[in-house]
Amino acid sequence: VPLCWITSFSADKDGDLWIGSTPGGLILFKDGKFTAFNTKTGLFSNEIDCVVSGADGNIWMSSGTGIGRIRRVELEDFAAGKIHKIHCTVYGPADGVKANPPFNSGEPAGLQGYDGHILFATEKGAMMIDPGRFRKNVIPPPV
Repeated sequence: VPLCWITSFSADKDGDLWIGSTPGGLILFKDGKFTAFNTKTGLFSNEIDCVVSGADGNIWMSSGTGIGRIRRVELEDFAAGKIHKIHCTVYGPADGVKANPPFNSGEPAGLQGYDGHILFATEKGAMMIDPGRFRKNVIPPPV
């Protein structure tokens, strides 16, 4: 794991610890072992301000570039050496994110509520994500 600033911690239901860092990206601490995820491995940013292990089975992250989501099982497969690249989805202004989350503000930048909704702090207030309502649009756009 590279030398970096720790910006956020999130424990999941299995007791694994997800760590947001800058410029180290996302770090998983599982079974006494650290695994780092960064842009070289497919992460959308090396500057993760906040990480939240969602009840939906995804890891949600905020960064100055937007909100990222990765399936937890994909990150675990990478850590176990089953795959060599991860794929994340990034949400920005084109997806309805009104403002980028604050970068390195030194304050907690997000959390998951009891109802499963995820809240992230942004430059313009709180942004709420309901992971249960996310659906992949499989219809190609008209040309």
